[in-house]
Amino acid sequence: MDVTIYALVDPFTGKVRYVGKTNNLKKRIGEHLRPENLTKDIRVARWIMSILEKGFFPQVKILEIVNESRWAEAERNWISFYRESIGHLCNHTDGGEGVPGRCPSDETRAKIAESNRGKKHTAETKAKLGEVFRGKKLSAETKARMSESLRERWTDSSAREKVADAMRRQWADPDKRKRRIETMCGRKCSAETRAKIAESNRGKKRTAETRAKIGEARRGKKLTAEHRAKISEAGKRRFIDDPEARMKISDAQRGRKVTAETRAKLSKASRKTWGSPEMKAKMINVWRGRKHSDESRVKMSEAARARHQREREANAKAGP
Repeated sequence: MDVTIYALVDPFTGKVRYVGKTNNLKKRIGEHLRPENLTKDIRVARWIMSILEKGFFPQVKILEIVNESRWAEAERNWISFYRESIGHLCNHTDGGEGVPGRCPSDETRAKIAESNRGKKHTAETKAKLGEVFRGKKLSAETKARMSESLRERWTDSSAREKVADAMRRQWADPDKRKRRIETMCGRKCSAETRAKIAESNRGKKRTAETRAKIGEARRGKKLTAEHRAKISEAGKRRFIDDPEARMKISDAQRGRKVTAETRAKLSKASRKTWGSPEMKAKMINVWRGRKHSDESRVKMSEAARARHQREREANAKAGP
């Protein structure tokens, strides 16, 4: 396995400030820029933070690519060279420590995760990190790399299960659930973003296994009266106040054919709803006093005529 000896360079002076080694340069640079690493009380973290606060990033320079057997010697040589030629480096040691390519066991990862769980940045630290990253835009190349990395990650079923498990734990915590809802509430996606999301989801179908899992997760759950009221209010606003949304839904549904199995399920659900006197009374109260607009009546009339025409044509083809 090859090991890369790299340097982090000051973008203002062009001088090398840190020498390191890695077997995955992209991943290692990402580790340098992680918020939890930037807040550590070590020279390289403080220096990188000072660069970020000015709106710049450290430059990366590949010094040498060596065989795994001689990386320690190479790193020591480069640290010694720059200390003699430049002077002060952010390295705390003379180099040669660590085990490149080492993959910690699941047990070790679990211990690290457990030790970090529950740790929170102070308000001051969060403010500093927010100020550093606010307004920065990723290049198209960086976004493409991140996208590719995520796609590769999601092909691993074990990785997907870990993420799902973490999300389940978060939503099971009332405080975290409340914070996530407050964060997303009122946020609106731009028309461009909505178009991209729609395009990426178009044609995708959930597997039978996924549908079964979703059904199992929702089965038996009852929404609170407050939750139902919020959903109802949101639906009313969407259909009454937004003609464009109504038109989009109408266009999406037009011409769509329901399978016999789906019709049977809908029929069964409808019979169950109308078979309950309480639900029947609620439905009647919901619709009582509502009047269709002239435009709606015309559309309904045209749809009925088209349906009857199709039925007559089908009967004519079937013959006497």
